Amino acid sequence: MWRAVTALVDALKTEMLGHRVLHADETPVAMLDPGAGKTHRAYLWSYSTGQFEDSRIVVYDFAESRAGKHAMEFLGDWRGALVCDDYSGYKALLAKG
Repeated sequence: MWRAVTALVDALKTEMLGHRVLHADETPVAMLDPGAGKTHRAYLWSYSTGQFEDSRIVVYDFAESRAGKHAMEFLGDWRGALVCDDYSGYKALLAKG
Protein backbone atom coordinates (compact mmCIF):
# COMPACT_ATOMS: atom_id res chain seq x y z
CA MET A 1 0.00 0.00 0.00
CA TRP A 2 2.88 2.38 0.79
CA ARG A 3 4.04 2.16 -2.84
CA ALA A 4 0.57 3.08 -4.08
CA VAL A 5 0.46 6.15 -1.82
CA THR A 6 3.96 7.19 -2.87
CA ALA A 7 3.02 6.83 -6.54
CA LEU A 8 -0.08 8.97 -6.00
CA VAL A 9 1.88 11.70 -4.18
CA ASP A 10 4.55 11.68 -6.90
CA ALA A 11 1.88 12.03 -9.61
CA LEU A 12 0.20 14.91 -7.75
CA LYS A 13 3.55 16.65 -7.26
CA THR A 14 4.39 16.30 -10.96
CA GLU A 15 1.00 17.74 -11.93
CA MET A 16 1.33 20.56 -9.41
CA LEU A 17 4.82 21.54 -10.61
CA GLY A 18 3.34 22.08 -14.07
CA HIS A 19 1.57 25.18 -12.78
CA ARG A 20 3.15 28.64 -12.99
CA VAL A 21 1.79 29.88 -9.63
CA LEU A 22 2.13 27.91 -6.39
CA HIS A 23 1.49 28.66 -2.74
CA ALA A 24 3.79 27.48 0.06
CA ASP A 25 3.87 27.56 3.83
CA GLU A 26 5.54 25.66 6.65
CA THR A 27 3.93 24.68 9.94
CA PRO A 28 5.67 23.42 13.09
CA VAL A 29 4.71 19.98 14.37
CA ALA A 30 5.89 18.03 17.39
CA MET A 31 8.06 15.03 16.51
CA LEU A 32 8.82 12.33 19.04
CA ASP A 33 12.50 11.65 19.61
CA PRO A 34 12.31 8.04 20.85
CA GLY A 35 15.86 7.98 22.25
CA ALA A 36 15.29 11.11 24.31
CA GLY A 37 11.71 10.30 25.29
CA LYS A 38 10.50 13.78 24.38
CA THR A 39 9.47 15.78 21.36
CA HIS A 40 11.28 18.33 19.26
CA ARG A 41 10.06 20.73 16.60
CA ALA A 42 9.82 19.50 13.01
CA TYR A 43 7.97 21.07 10.07
CA LEU A 44 5.24 20.14 7.66
CA TRP A 45 5.75 22.09 4.44
CA SER A 46 2.64 22.51 2.31
CA TYR A 47 2.53 23.37 -1.38
CA SER A 48 -0.62 23.99 -3.39
CA THR A 49 -2.02 25.25 -6.64
CA GLY A 50 -4.25 28.31 -6.63
CA GLN A 51 -7.88 28.33 -5.58
CA PHE A 52 -9.14 29.04 -9.09
CA GLU A 53 -7.07 26.41 -10.92
CA ASP A 54 -8.77 23.47 -12.63
CA SER A 55 -6.50 21.13 -10.67
CA ARG A 56 -6.67 21.87 -6.95
CA ILE A 57 -3.68 20.08 -5.52
CA VAL A 58 -2.05 20.16 -2.09
CA VAL A 59 1.11 18.19 -1.35
CA TYR A 60 2.75 18.01 2.08
CA ASP A 61 6.45 17.45 2.68
CA PHE A 62 7.75 16.56 6.14
CA ALA A 63 11.16 17.88 7.25
CA GLU A 64 13.00 17.87 10.54
CA SER A 65 13.93 21.54 10.19
CA ARG A 66 12.69 24.84 8.83
CA ALA A 67 15.73 25.34 6.59
CA GLY A 68 14.96 26.78 3.18
CA LYS A 69 16.85 23.90 1.57
CA HIS A 70 13.75 21.74 2.04
CA ALA A 71 11.67 24.01 -0.20
CA MET A 72 14.51 24.13 -2.72
CA GLU A 73 14.75 20.33 -2.78
CA PHE A 74 11.00 19.88 -3.08
CA LEU A 75 10.54 22.41 -5.89
CA GLY A 76 13.70 21.36 -7.74
CA ASP A 77 13.95 23.05 -11.16
CA TRP A 78 10.43 24.51 -10.98
CA ARG A 79 10.18 28.15 -12.09
CA GLY A 80 7.23 30.43 -11.53
CA ALA A 81 5.56 32.68 -8.98
CA LEU A 82 5.62 31.38 -5.41
CA VAL A 83 3.09 32.92 -3.04
CA CYS A 84 4.55 32.70 0.46
CA ASP A 85 5.18 34.71 3.60
CA ASP A 86 8.34 36.68 4.27
CA TYR A 87 10.17 33.83 6.02
CA SER A 88 13.87 34.05 5.15
CA GLY A 89 14.00 30.36 4.15
CA TYR A 90 12.28 31.28 0.89
CA LYS A 91 14.89 33.93 0.00
CA ALA A 92 17.21 31.40 -1.68
CA LEU A 93 14.34 30.38 -3.95
CA LEU A 94 13.86 33.97 -5.02
CA ALA A 95 17.56 34.27 -5.84
CA LYS A 96 17.23 31.10 -7.95
CA GLY A 97 14.39 32.62 -9.95
